[in-house]
Amino acid sequence: MTGRPDLAALLADPARVADVPTAELPALVLRLAALQSAVAARLAQEVKHASPEPPLTAQEAARRLNVGVDWIREHGAVKGIEIRLSAGTVRYDPDGVERLRKRTC
Repeated sequence: MTGRPDLAALLADPARVADVPTAELPALVLRLAALQSAVAARLAQEVKHASPEPPLTAQEAARRLNVGVDWIREHGAVKGIEIRLSAGTVRYDPDGVERLRKRTC
C-alpha cells in the first residue's frame, strides 16, 4: 500500500494494515480517532432525540391511534412503528405512533 491508506479498504479487510508503511501508522491512527469521534457524536445526537417514553404495547398503540389491536399488528411494520424485541415480543415506537396519529387526523 503506497501513499495515504484507504480507510474503506482497511475496514473491509483489517489484515491489510500489515501493508501500511510504518511511517503512515500515526496518521492512520489519527484519522481513525477522528472517524470514531464523528461516529460517537452522531450516535449521541440520535440518543438525545430518542423518546424518553418506553415502547408501547399493541393495546396502547391501538388506543392512541383509535384502531384495533389487529390493525396495529398487521400494519405496524409497514407503517414504521414496529419494534421487534425478539421472535415473540413486539412493541411500538411512541414517537412513530404520534407521527402517524397526526398524519391521519
